Amino acid sequence: MSRSGKDAKDDLRVATNSERLYKIGSFFFKATAGVLTDPSASTVLNETFDLIVTDPGVRRRDRFIMDLDERFTMLERAGMITVEDLRNNEEVSALLLRSIQAATRSSGARKLEALKEVVVRGVTSKEAASASHAQVMLTLVDRMTEHHIIALHFMTLPTRFYNPTRLMKYPASGERESFHYGQPVQDTPKGLTNPSEIRTLDGEFILYVEHDERVAFQVAEADLRALGLTEADYKIETYEVGKKTRKRKSSEVDRYVVSQLGLHLLSYMGITAGQPMPSEDPA
Repeated sequence: MSRSGKDAKDDLRVATNSERLYKIGSFFFKATAGVLTDPSASTVLNETFDLIVTDPGVRRRDRFIMDLDERFTMLERAGMITVEDLRNNEEVSALLLRSIQAATRSSGARKLEALKEVVVRGVTSKEAASASHAQVMLTLVDRMTEHHIIALHFMTLPTRFYNPTRLMKYPASGERESFHYGQPVQDTPKGLTNPSEIRTLDGEFILYVEHDERVAFQVAEADLRALGLTEADYKIETYEVGKKTRKRKSSEVDRYVVSQLGLHLLSYMGITAGQPMPSEDPA
C-alpha cells in the first residue's frame, strides 16, 4: 500500500534523508577503511566506526555553546559586552571557533570549564590584545587533560606535615589523598583492577591506586614541565669562600613547583592557586 506524502512524513519508522545519508556515509567510511572487506572485523570495530561517523562530540559541543551563550547573555545584560562588538571582532571570532573545536575533542568537567573561562576572559578584558592572549592560553588548555589541571593546581596547595600514627589510624580529611594529588586512595588493593602501590613514611605505610591513574598523573607532570608550567626548585648547598660560609643553589632538584606561567594559566582558567577547588573542599 502506498503512503501519502504526509503519512510518510509523520511515520517515524520511515527513514529521513539525514538517516539515509548517515547510512550511505557510514558504508563508504567503513568500506574505505577496509572493514567491509575483512570478514574477521569485529563488531566492536564496526561500532567504533559508527561512533566516529556520528561524531560523539556533538552533544558536548552543543552543551559548551549553550553554556557560553548563557554567560554572554549575562555579560551583555550587565553591560560588559555587546553581541554586535563580538560579531565584528575577528580575534574574538577566531577564539570562539577554536574553543568550540577544543571542546568537541575534550572531556572532563574541569577542562571544559577551563575552556569557557578562557573564552570569557578573552572577550571581557579591556586590553587591546586580550583575545590574542586568550588564544595563547587556549592553546595550553587544549593540550591539557583533567590530570594536568588537577596536578597543576594540587602543586600550589600548602605542604602537609604528617603525624605517622594519625595518618595510619585516624587520618585527617584529605591527608591520605594528598599522596595522590588529592584523589581517592585505598589502604588495601581490594576492588582495584590493576593496583599500584604508593609508599609513604619511608615505606612504612602503603596506599593503593589504579596503575593507569598513577601513570596518567606521572605523564601529566612530565608534560607540565615540558610546557614550562612547572619548574625545578633546587636544593641549597653550603660552600666556603675563605673563612666565610655561603649558600647557593645546587644542581640537585629538590622538587618541582608551579612557575609564574603556570600560576597565570591557573588564574586565567578561573582556578585560585593555594585553595581547594569547590569539589575538593573537605567534607
